Amino acid sequence: MAKFTFVSFNIKHQKNLFESILKYVSKKAKSGYIIFAIQEMPRKETVEKIIIPNNIQMYRRGDLAFVYPKKINGTQNNLGIPSDDVTSLRKNVMLLTIPLESGALQIVNVHAFSKLQEVSNKKKNQILFQNLEKILGQYSQRIYMGDFNTNPYEENLVSEDVLCTSRELDDVCNGRTKAMFYNPGWRYLKEKKGIRGTFCDRKFFPRWQILDHIIVSKDLCKTIFSFSILKEFSDMKINLSEFQKSSKPDGYSDHLPVSLTMEV
Repeated sequence: MAKFTFVSFNIKHQKNLFESILKYVSKKAKSGYIIFAIQEMPRKETVEKIIIPNNIQMYRRGDLAFVYPKKINGTQNNLGIPSDDVTSLRKNVMLLTIPLESGALQIVNVHAFSKLQEVSNKKKNQILFQNLEKILGQYSQRIYMGDFNTNPYEENLVSEDVLCTSRELDDVCNGRTKAMFYNPGWRYLKEKKGIRGTFCDRKFFPRWQILDHIIVSKDLCKTIFSFSILKEFSDMKINLSEFQKSSKPDGYSDHLPVSLTMEV
């Protein structure tokens, strides 16, 4: 087994954030394994002008991307989600497959529909996650990460009919719950009520609207080392007190990069 770090970050189309990620992954590639899932990528014509370091691989699909060292033998897959279920739903997810001795590791980068825009988006997200599980359910080792646009305790993340996650690591590992996924970020804030997801209010700090999710399938739970906010990478340092005031054009998103380190 090897130690991997998975990072998810919605960068709000900001070129300087993307360039910082490239530098960070390129540096980390020399000594370790890191996979960066990005949501809300800069425009294609902007990215085409950026020099990608020769030791890393970048896959893009719509406003999503994976960035990781070339020494990781990853393959981007086109998910066979029926197009008649949700219009353009395929653009909201991308899949990276990593071959392992114990089988394939499936890593999904997802940008779920915002509940603030349309009432119907709740149903769209349910269909999105149900289709993903239908396709990937044959793989016991899988990780979902990205901008889920939801609270950790809401239906699309806890229902048995959708992803079925839990905040209790021991319960998931030892089969004391029906949950098939562990959400380590759920316990990052100790409050049980009033926690907001990545789609709403600015009054609570640290706020769930700046903390996205990385959820891990049951078979991988016992190998987790840590979950944290990535406060510094490359030439960028994230000042949380400054961050909470507002997103800024000089390099801040309104999301924080979240990092999970584990063995796979």
